[in-house]
Amino acid sequence: MDAPAHQNRRGALADQNRKRRRYLAFLDRFTWHARSERAEPEQLGTDARLFSLLERTLATLPPDEKQLVEWKYLERRSVRDIAVELQTSEKAVESRLVRIRRKLKEFLLLALKNE
Repeated sequence: MDAPAHQNRRGALADQNRKRRRYLAFLDRFTWHARSERAEPEQLGTDARLFSLLERTLATLPPDEKQLVEWKYLERRSVRDIAVELQTSEKAVESRLVRIRRKLKEFLLLALKNE
């Protein structure tokens, strides 16, 4: 197989994967929106409290960790884009995100236990 044909196939596969991820993200946002519209007032209050607690928890993170979370989850940037921005490896970014999520989870669980 010649190189250009192989590269075209890889590019097409990458395009297909990106489209699939965008579609799945759309479905996730759509179903979240639909669930929130049907939610009971009690559930909406619980969601609001959890969101508020998450915001307070995020505010306690060091600036570099907070920026990483914002890039990944609010701006929906890819790990690859973040790695390029930080001039590090994708694996390093993924590892930092795992540690940050673990820290957030522990803090949230502790806060919920104390409510």
